[in-house]
Amino acid sequence: MAHITVFGGGSWGTALAASAASSGHSVRIWCRREEQAREITGSLRNPDYLPDISLPKGISATSDMEEAALFSHYWILALPTQTLREVLPHITAFCT
Repeated sequence: MAHITVFGGGSWGTALAASAASSGHSVRIWCRREEQAREITGSLRNPDYLPDISLPKGISATSDMEEAALFSHYWILALPTQTLREVLPHITAFCT
């Protein structure tokens, strides 16, 4: 079982996280908003983007980029193109 970080808590990021968790991996989703991260972790649902989907166990979320980056060696970028320029410099600070 791998630890995987998904940067992006939208519908695409949530779907990719669900797929990885369904395969037995431990997944951490990075969300911009703390309240969204709490909702995903607490209820295993992402009502803002996939309201009718129950997420599998093995998923948690955080709005702390460092926590998300250090969670795993495997990162999935599921961010809107328009936010990449803003977010990537922060993520690359954690590359080794």
